[in-house]
Amino acid sequence: MPPPGQMFVDPRTYHSSGGDGLSQKRVYYTRLTAGTTYNQGMRSIEEYLENAPTLAQDIVNEWGLNVKAGNGSVLSEEFLALNEYACRYIDARAIADNHREFNSLTEEDAARETATRRTCAEAYKTYWERVSGQAETATPSPKSER
Repeated sequence: MPPPGQMFVDPRTYHSSGGDGLSQKRVYYTRLTAGTTYNQGMRSIEEYLENAPTLAQDIVNEWGLNVKAGNGSVLSEEFLALNEYACRYIDARAIADNHREFNSLTEEDAARETATRRTCAEAYKTYWERVSGQAETATPSPKSER
């Protein structure tokens, strides 16, 4: 396994339209971890909250890389749900930061940023523990919240 932040190629390949068998797509993954040090066991939610901006951007970048490579259809439902949470947090954070810059941050904007940060961090923690084999629960789909 490569160090955090370095990309590796999944050895499995996926045939694109079933044609000649020569057109193959590869799924690219990055290690979705922030910072250079991490423990092998379960992390506390505070670590995820502290690194939420970086983690959310890593998730969106990973999604974009796979979609651009033509592998969007092989991404798991859990990852797509996590990407949705990350996008919501990034949007809420951008709105709050813009309002802070012009001294017009409302309590509603701040509360939305905090809530989406926590939701994204919890979803990431659940996803990471599930993928690494440390938990049995899956991330609920955010689509039902809209």
